[in-house]
Amino acid sequence: MFTFISCTYNHEQFILMHLESIKYQIIHNFSGIKVSLIIADDGSKDSTVYLCNEWIAKNRALFDHTEVIGDGINRGTCKNLILALQHLKTDLFFLLAGDDVYGYRSIMEVAGNLDRYDLVSAPCPAFYQDSNEGFKIEVNYEIYKTNIAKGLSHPFFRRALTITGCLVEAAPAIYRNKLLDKEVVEFISRYRLIEDQPMIYKFFKNNKIKFKYLDYSYVLYRMNPESVSHTNNDTIKAFAKADLESLCNYYLTHEKNPILKYTAFIRKKSLNRHSRFAVFYPTYLYLVVKQNILNKRVKYYYKTAIETEQERMVEHLLEIQRNVTSFKDGLLRVDMGN
Repeated sequence: MFTFISCTYNHEQFILMHLESIKYQIIHNFSGIKVSLIIADDGSKDSTVYLCNEWIAKNRALFDHTEVIGDGINRGTCKNLILALQHLKTDLFFLLAGDDVYGYRSIMEVAGNLDRYDLVSAPCPAFYQDSNEGFKIEVNYEIYKTNIAKGLSHPFFRRALTITGCLVEAAPAIYRNKLLDKEVVEFISRYRLIEDQPMIYKFFKNNKIKFKYLDYSYVLYRMNPESVSHTNNDTIKAFAKADLESLCNYYLTHEKNPILKYTAFIRKKSLNRHSRFAVFYPTYLYLVVKQNILNKRVKYYYKTAIETEQERMVEHLLEIQRNVTSFKDGLLRVDMGN
Protein backbone atom coordinates (compact mmCIF):
# COMPACT_ATOMS: atom_id res chain seq x y z
CA MET A 1 0.00 0.00 0.00
CA PHE A 2 0.94 3.64 -0.51
CA THR A 3 -0.34 6.76 1.27
CA PHE A 4 -0.65 10.33 0.06
CA ILE A 5 -0.50 12.78 2.99
CA SER A 6 -1.79 16.30 2.38
CA CYS A 7 -1.21 19.04 4.97
CA THR A 8 -3.62 21.92 4.52
CA TYR A 9 -4.27 25.37 5.92
CA ASN A 10 -6.56 27.88 4.18
CA HIS A 11 -5.92 26.26 0.80
CA GLU A 12 -9.39 26.66 -0.73
CA GLN A 13 -7.90 28.32 -3.84
CA PHE A 14 -5.44 25.47 -4.42
CA ILE A 15 -6.61 22.25 -2.78
CA LEU A 16 -8.61 20.95 -5.75
CA MET A 17 -5.57 21.18 -8.06
CA HIS A 18 -3.58 19.32 -5.43
CA LEU A 19 -6.22 16.58 -5.14
CA GLU A 20 -6.68 16.30 -8.90
CA SER A 21 -2.92 15.83 -9.24
CA ILE A 22 -3.18 12.89 -6.81
CA LYS A 23 -5.99 11.51 -8.96
CA TYR A 24 -3.76 11.88 -12.04
CA GLN A 25 -1.00 9.92 -10.30
CA ILE A 26 -3.34 7.11 -9.25
CA ILE A 27 -4.96 6.72 -12.67
CA HIS A 28 -1.70 6.85 -14.63
CA ASN A 29 0.89 5.35 -12.28
CA PHE A 30 -0.70 3.24 -9.52
CA SER A 31 -2.38 0.38 -11.36
CA GLY A 32 -2.91 -2.55 -9.00
CA ILE A 33 -1.60 -0.67 -5.94
CA LYS A 34 -3.79 0.11 -2.93
CA VAL A 35 -3.73 3.81 -2.11
CA SER A 36 -4.74 5.70 1.03
CA LEU A 37 -5.28 9.43 1.46
CA ILE A 38 -4.76 11.36 4.70
CA ILE A 39 -5.63 15.05 4.79
CA ALA A 40 -4.50 16.85 7.95
CA ASP A 41 -6.03 20.31 8.24
CA ASP A 42 -4.53 22.88 10.61
CA GLY A 43 -7.70 24.76 11.48
CA SER A 44 -8.55 26.31 8.10
CA LYS A 45 -10.99 29.22 8.29
CA ASP A 46 -12.08 28.92 4.68
CA SER A 47 -13.77 26.14 2.69
CA THR A 48 -10.70 23.87 2.42
CA VAL A 49 -12.17 21.03 4.48
CA TYR A 50 -15.56 21.26 2.74
CA LEU A 51 -13.91 20.99 -0.69
CA CYS A 52 -11.79 18.05 0.47
CA ASN A 53 -14.84 16.15 1.69
CA GLU A 54 -16.82 16.87 -1.48
CA TRP A 55 -13.92 15.78 -3.69
CA ILE A 56 -13.41 12.58 -1.71
CA ALA A 57 -17.13 11.78 -1.90
CA LYS A 58 -16.91 11.85 -5.69
CA ASN A 59 -13.56 10.04 -5.95
CA ARG A 60 -13.75 7.53 -3.09
CA ALA A 61 -13.38 4.59 -5.48
CA LEU A 62 -9.77 5.64 -6.11
CA PHE A 63 -8.76 4.87 -2.54
CA ASP A 64 -8.62 1.92 -0.22
CA HIS A 65 -8.91 4.30 2.74
CA THR A 66 -9.40 8.06 3.27
CA GLU A 67 -9.26 10.34 6.32
CA VAL A 68 -9.78 14.08 6.76
CA ILE A 69 -8.51 14.96 10.23
CA GLY A 70 -8.40 18.16 12.24
CA ASP A 71 -10.52 19.73 14.94
CA GLY A 72 -10.58 23.31 13.63
CA ILE A 73 -7.73 24.48 15.88
CA ASN A 74 -4.63 26.07 14.37
CA ARG A 75 -1.56 24.59 16.07
CA GLY A 76 1.08 25.16 13.40
CA THR A 77 2.72 23.17 10.61
CA CYS A 78 4.75 20.86 12.85
CA LYS A 79 1.91 19.61 15.03
CA ASN A 80 -0.30 19.23 11.96
CA LEU A 81 2.36 17.03 10.36
CA ILE A 82 2.62 14.94 13.53
CA LEU A 83 -1.17 14.56 13.54
CA ALA A 84 -1.00 13.15 10.02
CA LEU A 85 1.84 10.78 10.92
CA GLN A 86 -0.19 9.39 13.83
CA HIS A 87 -2.73 8.15 11.29
CA LEU A 88 -0.16 6.76 8.83
CA LYS A 89 -0.39 2.96 8.46
CA THR A 90 1.88 2.29 5.47
CA ASP A 91 5.67 2.28 5.16
CA LEU A 92 5.61 4.03 1.79
CA PHE A 93 4.06 7.49 1.64
CA PHE A 94 4.46 10.92 0.10
CA LEU A 95 3.91 14.13 2.03
CA LEU A 96 2.95 17.37 0.29
CA ALA A 97 1.35 20.68 1.23
CA GLY A 98 -2.16 21.26 -0.06
CA ASP A 99 -1.12 24.14 -2.33
CA ASP A 100 1.53 22.13 -4.22
CA VAL A 101 0.96 19.81 -7.18
CA TYR A 102 2.19 16.34 -8.12
CA GLY A 103 3.79 16.29 -11.55
CA TYR A 104 3.15 13.87 -14.38
CA ARG A 105 6.09 11.56 -13.62
CA SER A 106 5.35 8.47 -11.57
CA ILE A 107 5.60 8.99 -7.81
CA MET A 108 5.53 5.20 -7.43
CA GLU A 109 8.62 4.97 -9.63
CA VAL A 110 10.35 7.53 -7.42
CA ALA A 111 9.36 5.53 -4.34
CA GLY A 112 10.98 2.48 -5.93
CA ASN A 113 14.34 4.10 -5.18
CA LEU A 114 13.66 3.51 -1.48
CA ASP A 115 14.62 -0.14 -2.03
CA ARG A 116 18.23 1.12 -2.26
CA TYR A 117 18.18 4.53 -0.59
CA ASP A 118 16.77 5.98 2.63
CA LEU A 119 16.08 9.49 1.36
CA VAL A 120 15.34 10.61 -2.20
CA SER A 121 14.99 14.13 -3.54
CA ALA A 122 15.26 16.06 -6.80
CA PRO A 123 15.10 19.56 -8.30
CA CYS A 124 11.71 21.11 -7.59
CA PRO A 125 10.22 23.49 -10.19
CA ALA A 126 8.40 26.49 -8.75
CA PHE A 127 5.28 27.77 -10.49
CA TYR A 128 2.78 30.56 -10.17
CA GLN A 129 -0.48 31.47 -11.84
CA ASP A 130 -0.76 34.69 -13.80
CA SER A 131 -4.35 35.83 -14.15
CA ASN A 132 -3.71 36.99 -17.71
CA GLU A 133 -1.19 34.49 -19.03
CA GLY A 134 -1.95 31.28 -17.15
CA PHE A 135 0.68 29.11 -15.48
CA LYS A 136 4.33 30.10 -15.42
CA ILE A 137 7.30 27.94 -14.42
CA GLU A 138 10.17 29.80 -12.79
CA VAL A 139 13.26 28.96 -14.90
CA ASN A 140 15.87 31.39 -13.54
CA TYR A 141 19.05 29.31 -13.21
CA GLU A 142 20.36 31.44 -10.35
CA ILE A 143 17.33 30.50 -8.24
CA TYR A 144 17.88 26.76 -8.66
CA LYS A 145 21.62 26.25 -8.70
CA THR A 146 22.18 26.48 -4.93
CA ASN A 147 19.52 23.86 -4.15
CA ILE A 148 20.81 21.55 -6.89
CA ALA A 149 24.40 21.98 -5.65
CA LYS A 150 23.22 21.05 -2.15
CA GLY A 151 21.47 17.97 -3.49
CA LEU A 152 24.66 16.92 -5.28
CA SER A 153 26.88 17.60 -2.26
CA HIS A 154 29.53 15.26 -0.92
CA PRO A 155 28.36 13.24 2.14
CA PHE A 156 30.90 15.09 4.31
CA PHE A 157 28.96 18.34 3.85
CA ARG A 158 25.39 17.08 4.23
CA ARG A 159 24.84 17.73 7.93
CA ALA A 160 26.55 21.11 7.69
CA LEU A 161 24.29 22.07 4.79
CA THR A 162 21.22 21.05 6.79
CA ILE A 163 22.37 23.33 9.63
CA THR A 164 22.88 26.27 7.27
CA GLY A 165 19.41 25.84 5.80
CA CYS A 166 18.25 22.44 4.67
CA LEU A 167 19.97 19.88 2.50
CA VAL A 168 16.83 19.15 0.48
CA GLU A 169 13.68 21.06 -0.32
CA ALA A 170 10.70 19.71 1.60
CA ALA A 171 8.37 19.24 -1.38
CA PRO A 172 10.24 16.51 -3.34
CA ALA A 173 11.70 14.67 -0.31
CA ILE A 174 10.55 11.05 -0.02
CA TYR A 175 11.53 8.51 2.64
CA ARG A 176 10.20 5.51 4.49
CA ASN A 177 7.95 5.70 7.53
CA LYS A 178 10.54 3.76 9.56
CA LEU A 179 12.84 6.82 9.66
CA LEU A 180 10.21 8.73 11.64
CA ASP A 181 11.02 7.17 15.00
CA LYS A 182 9.92 8.63 18.35
CA GLU A 183 13.02 10.79 18.69
CA VAL A 184 12.50 12.41 15.28
CA VAL A 185 8.81 13.06 15.90
CA GLU A 186 9.51 14.48 19.37
CA PHE A 187 12.15 16.79 17.91
CA ILE A 188 9.76 18.09 15.25
CA SER A 189 7.13 18.72 17.94
CA ARG A 190 9.36 21.34 19.60
CA TYR A 191 8.78 23.75 16.74
CA ARG A 192 5.75 25.51 15.32
CA LEU A 193 6.22 26.21 11.60
CA ILE A 194 9.60 24.84 10.44
CA GLU A 195 9.30 21.07 10.14
CA ASP A 196 11.69 20.08 7.32
CA GLN A 197 14.97 21.29 8.81
CA PRO A 198 14.69 19.52 12.19
CA MET A 199 13.44 16.36 10.49
CA ILE A 200 16.22 16.12 7.89
CA TYR A 201 18.83 17.08 10.49
CA LYS A 202 17.74 14.22 12.76
CA PHE A 203 17.72 11.78 9.85
CA PHE A 204 21.39 12.49 9.18
CA LYS A 205 22.35 12.73 12.84
CA ASN A 206 20.77 9.43 13.88
CA ASN A 207 21.44 7.28 10.83
CA LYS A 208 23.93 6.51 8.10
CA ILE A 209 21.63 7.82 5.41
CA LYS A 210 21.88 6.60 1.84
CA PHE A 211 20.76 9.68 -0.09
CA LYS A 212 19.85 9.84 -3.80
CA TYR A 213 19.28 13.05 -5.78
CA LEU A 214 17.43 12.39 -9.03
CA ASP A 215 17.92 14.29 -12.28
CA TYR A 216 14.21 14.79 -13.00
CA SER A 217 11.28 16.56 -11.33
CA TYR A 218 8.10 14.97 -10.03
CA VAL A 219 6.58 17.67 -7.79
CA LEU A 220 5.73 21.30 -8.55
CA TYR A 221 6.06 23.85 -5.77
CA ARG A 222 3.51 26.65 -5.80
CA MET A 223 4.85 30.15 -5.09
CA ASN A 224 2.04 30.96 -2.69
CA PRO A 225 2.34 34.45 -1.16
CA GLU A 226 0.56 33.18 1.96
CA SER A 227 3.01 30.34 2.64
CA VAL A 228 5.57 30.43 5.47
CA SER A 229 8.40 30.82 2.95
CA HIS A 230 6.86 33.81 1.14
CA THR A 231 4.57 35.51 3.62
CA ASN A 232 4.67 39.19 4.57
CA ASN A 233 2.72 38.46 7.75
CA ASP A 234 4.89 39.71 10.64
CA THR A 235 3.40 37.24 13.13
CA ILE A 236 4.20 34.24 10.93
CA LYS A 237 7.68 35.61 10.25
CA ALA A 238 8.26 35.95 14.00
CA PHE A 239 7.17 32.34 14.66
CA ALA A 240 9.44 31.06 11.87
CA LYS A 241 12.40 33.10 13.13
CA ALA A 242 11.85 31.80 16.67
CA ASP A 243 11.89 28.23 15.32
CA LEU A 244 15.15 28.81 13.46
CA GLU A 245 16.82 30.46 16.45
CA SER A 246 15.73 27.58 18.66
CA LEU A 247 17.17 25.12 16.15
CA CYS A 248 20.49 27.00 16.14
CA ASN A 249 20.57 26.92 19.95
CA TYR A 250 20.02 23.17 19.82
CA TYR A 251 22.87 22.72 17.34
CA LEU A 252 25.19 24.84 19.47
CA THR A 253 24.35 22.83 22.57
CA HIS A 254 24.36 19.31 21.16
CA GLU A 255 26.87 19.28 18.31
CA LYS A 256 30.33 18.10 19.36
CA ASN A 257 32.01 18.57 16.01
CA PRO A 258 33.65 22.03 16.13
CA ILE A 259 32.98 22.69 12.44
CA LEU A 260 29.26 21.99 12.85
CA LYS A 261 29.12 24.02 16.07
CA TYR A 262 30.82 26.93 14.29
CA THR A 263 28.36 26.53 11.40
CA ALA A 264 25.44 26.84 13.81
CA PHE A 265 27.03 29.94 15.39
CA ILE A 266 27.29 31.65 11.98
CA ARG A 267 23.73 30.61 11.11
CA LYS A 268 22.44 32.25 14.25
CA LYS A 269 24.34 35.44 13.43
CA SER A 270 22.93 35.49 9.90
CA LEU A 271 19.37 35.05 11.20
CA ASN A 272 19.66 38.29 13.16
CA ARG A 273 20.00 40.43 10.05
CA HIS A 274 23.72 39.94 9.78
CA SER A 275 23.51 38.30 6.35
CA ARG A 276 27.11 39.20 5.61
CA PHE A 277 28.11 36.45 8.03
CA ALA A 278 26.89 33.86 5.53
CA VAL A 279 30.24 34.06 3.71
CA PHE A 280 31.83 32.53 6.80
CA TYR A 281 29.84 29.31 6.56
CA PRO A 282 32.26 26.37 6.19
CA THR A 283 30.03 25.25 3.31
CA TYR A 284 30.04 28.63 1.55
CA LEU A 285 33.23 28.18 -0.45
CA TYR A 286 32.27 24.60 -1.24
CA LEU A 287 28.95 25.71 -2.75
CA VAL A 288 30.60 28.54 -4.69
CA VAL A 289 33.01 26.06 -6.25
CA LYS A 290 30.24 23.51 -6.85
CA GLN A 291 27.93 26.04 -8.51
CA ASN A 292 30.36 28.13 -10.50
CA ILE A 293 33.48 26.07 -11.21
CA LEU A 294 32.58 22.38 -10.92
CA ASN A 295 29.11 23.12 -12.27
CA LYS A 296 28.77 20.63 -15.11
CA ARG A 297 26.43 18.33 -13.14
CA VAL A 298 24.52 21.26 -11.65
CA LYS A 299 23.81 22.65 -15.13
CA TYR A 300 22.88 19.19 -16.42
CA TYR A 301 20.36 18.65 -13.59
CA TYR A 302 18.91 22.11 -14.15
CA LYS A 303 18.55 21.55 -17.88
CA THR A 304 16.98 18.08 -17.63
CA ALA A 305 14.73 18.74 -14.62
CA ILE A 306 13.71 22.35 -15.12
CA GLU A 307 14.53 24.02 -18.43
CA THR A 308 13.55 21.32 -20.92
CA GLU A 309 10.54 20.25 -18.82
CA GLN A 310 8.77 23.58 -18.51
CA GLU A 311 6.47 23.16 -21.52
CA ARG A 312 5.39 19.68 -20.41
CA MET A 313 4.85 20.95 -16.86
CA VAL A 314 2.59 23.76 -18.03
CA GLU A 315 0.59 21.27 -20.11
CA HIS A 316 0.20 19.11 -17.00
CA LEU A 317 -0.96 22.06 -14.90
CA LEU A 318 -3.49 23.05 -17.55
CA GLU A 319 -4.84 19.49 -17.70
CA ILE A 320 -5.21 19.41 -13.92
CA GLN A 321 -6.90 22.80 -13.96
CA ARG A 322 -9.43 21.62 -16.56
CA ASN A 323 -10.30 18.71 -14.29
CA VAL A 324 -10.76 21.15 -11.39
CA THR A 325 -13.10 23.26 -13.50
CA SER A 326 -15.12 20.17 -14.40
CA PHE A 327 -15.39 19.18 -10.73
CA LYS A 328 -16.47 22.69 -9.71
CA ASP A 329 -19.11 22.74 -12.44
CA GLY A 330 -20.52 19.47 -11.15
CA LEU A 331 -20.49 20.81 -7.58
CA LEU A 332 -22.32 23.93 -8.68
CA ARG A 333 -24.99 21.91 -10.49
CA VAL A 334 -25.58 19.86 -7.33
CA ASP A 335 -25.84 23.01 -5.21
CA MET A 336 -28.28 24.60 -7.66
CA GLY A 337 -30.34 21.40 -7.69
CA ASN A 338 -30.68 21.58 -3.94
